[in-house]
Amino acid sequence: MSSCTFATPRVEVIRSRGSPLSARAARSSSSSKFPAASVIGQTNTDTSHERLLSLGVFPRLKEKAGDEQYPFVVFSAPPSGSEDYAAEVEAALKYWDGSGAFVFTSSTAVYAGKDGEPCDESTPQFEIGESPRADRLLKAEAAVLAAGGSVVRLAGLYHSQRGAHMYFLKTPSLASNADGLVNLIHYEDAAAACVDVLVAQFEGRTGGGEVFLATDGVPVTRKEMVECCLESDAYDGNMPEFTEDNGPLGKSMNNPQTREKLGWVPVHASFVEFVEAGATDSFYPKRRKSTWK
Repeated sequence: MSSCTFATPRVEVIRSRGSPLSARAARSSSSSKFPAASVIGQTNTDTSHERLLSLGVFPRLKEKAGDEQYPFVVFSAPPSGSEDYAAEVEAALKYWDGSGAFVFTSSTAVYAGKDGEPCDESTPQFEIGESPRADRLLKAEAAVLAAGGSVVRLAGLYHSQRGAHMYFLKTPSLASNADGLVNLIHYEDAAAACVDVLVAQFEGRTGGGEVFLATDGVPVTRKEMVECCLESDAYDGNMPEFTEDNGPLGKSMNNPQTREKLGWVPVHASFVEFVEAGATDSFYPKRRKSTWK
């Protein structure tokens, strides 16, 4: 399709197993903005294709991709799945026809703020060469921004049955500080933020080449995460032993500029509120702790 209207775009979502932007959330969010959207999900393997079809996403293997271009493209695959991550992102940019918007999901790991200090969109990022982890992301970001696409830096992602809380609950001992902060955003809110950026760029409210930050703005300590889960009927597990009393505290993240520019507000205001409300979302139905001893 060489052109599109706002009501009937074709959206290309490039993802891999374990992708930060769930196809379920992406489809749900894009449907609310683009009711007649056709969403294609490109993956490295066909493991998730049956599930993608059940969500209304048309799956396609990366090896089967042609030279067709799309007005809206979201690249959401972690660096761990590629030897040359920047090259993967540059290849994805070729699927974009330059008309609607291109969104690349990055990470808040690129911010170089000092431990324990507040961090937002204005916080300096690492310079190339200072952090190998940040380097991979920053090089990919640079390619997207140079092409006129947008970057959404995501805090730690979670949903009812996936995220740091699930790891903490099943791990007896962790070499980390119990009071260390974890910055979070629900998968559904992350997807909604990405779609809001697509829409904003399409409507001209953003000009492309911009960076956004997606976080709920309510950091929680590791200990608090586990405590609220154990107080809920939704989770089983135990409080791990946190063995680093003097370990890093982490940054305290917020995103006032992103919220103002996009008008975006997370549905799940914080991890604690999400759990206290029953830890229910579109990924898994409500469940209760096992009563078996």
